[in-house]
Amino acid sequence: MAQTTIEEIEFEATNEHAMMSDIRHGFRIPAKAIGKVVIDIYGTNFDVVDVGSNGLGILINYEGLFYSSEKLGGINITINSKRFSLKGEVVHITPTGVNKYHCGISLSSLYRDEKPEFEKAVHELREKVFPAKTEPIQ
Repeated sequence: MAQTTIEEIEFEATNEHAMMSDIRHGFRIPAKAIGKVVIDIYGTNFDVVDVGSNGLGILINYEGLFYSSEKLGGINITINSKRFSLKGEVVHITPTGVNKYHCGISLSSLYRDEKPEFEKAVHELREKVFPAKTEPIQ
């Protein structure tokens, strides 16, 4: 008869604040579902993965292009022909294939006090993906 042993695993307590910083606080809309959203950072266009009122994801071809925790000041995003200038911080760079990386950016502020307009534009994109409930068919 074979003997079964159970290994003990110890977990180290973590700083609750550090854990909270890794939690996404807003829903991001996949780019494939919303059509044309254009993002350029410091004058270079990037393919959009997803966008939300608190962050966005882009595809990059070079792992060293940005680094985690890097502050970005030259982010321009065009949604429904409306251009917004934002600041953000790189929160992760994740490999997605050969020479392809998903770069997640947390948006920290808008220039020219555009936050309400930006949130409205993102909300309109969300409504395209998740239209308001309709009455059930009888």
